[in-house]
Amino acid sequence: MKAEVSIPVALATAALTWGIYQAAMPTLADVRGVEPNNADVAKAERTALMLAVGVAGGVSLLAKDSVPFIVSGLLAVGLSWSHRVANMTDSTTQRIFNRDQYLGERYTVEAVG
Repeated sequence: MKAEVSIPVALATAALTWGIYQAAMPTLADVRGVEPNNADVAKAERTALMLAVGVAGGVSLLAKDSVPFIVSGLLAVGLSWSHRVANMTDSTTQRIFNRDQYLGERYTVEAVG
């Protein structure tokens, strides 16, 4: 595709990706407000990611151009990363929640050989 058509299609696909995340996910502030490692937030984030990648892939296949997939894919990865970090953050300490430390489990690594 020519750049005059490819870039607007990529931006429209990125807008679709943004809309999918807005519809499927709560706001980042809401995600930070719940307990860390919330299973429902994690499932919603994975669902939004798969739907966004599917839509971006479909548009790219229909347009026979990889630019919409690249632009929308980068946006989806960024949105997923920000929601995953917000889901791992403890709302009282604002630190990444360590499930193993909270549960009191210890893991040791032993040298082989």
